[in-house]
Amino acid sequence: DRTRRLIFNLILPVLFFAIFLLLDLLSKAHFASVKTGKGIKGVFSFYYIMNKGAAFSFLADKPWGQTFFKIITPIALILFGIMFFLAFRKNYKFYLYGVTFMITGTLGNFIDRLIFSGVRDFIRLEFMNFAIFNVADILLCVGVAMVIVHFLFIDENAVFKRNVKKSEDTNE
Repeated sequence: DRTRRLIFNLILPVLFFAIFLLLDLLSKAHFASVKTGKGIKGVFSFYYIMNKGAAFSFLADKPWGQTFFKIITPIALILFGIMFFLAFRKNYKFYLYGVTFMITGTLGNFIDRLIFSGVRDFIRLEFMNFAIFNVADILLCVGVAMVIVHFLFIDENAVFKRNVKKSEDTNE
């Protein structure tokens, strides 16, 4: 049981981290060179841009924006690392994988900021007017959603967890 827990709660998340980070960096490098590409007509296409801000180009117009992100990101990564450790200790798999995705997405964009002083985005939704984004952004958003779901529905103190009394359990 200990070996299985170690595999599913530590080795598998680290493997996911490595695979998804590599996918993020390779896809960004590819679209940086080709600039555009076909996707699924009417759904998404590829269009390369350099985002000097954060989500929805937040702080892109501020000269100190990149410095701010380069300072705040390591702090966020430390906090996510603590969250990962706590999830591992409590054996919260869903929460652990959510935090793994958050770390991966954050690190993928942080590497871009350090090298390019901006984030390479390339996925454009065609069915709606939305910001152009990348694989790291997807991972970060999915990870945040998973952590929120954990605290709303899964955690022993979840906001919307059904409280079933032991006497009701034994009657069924």
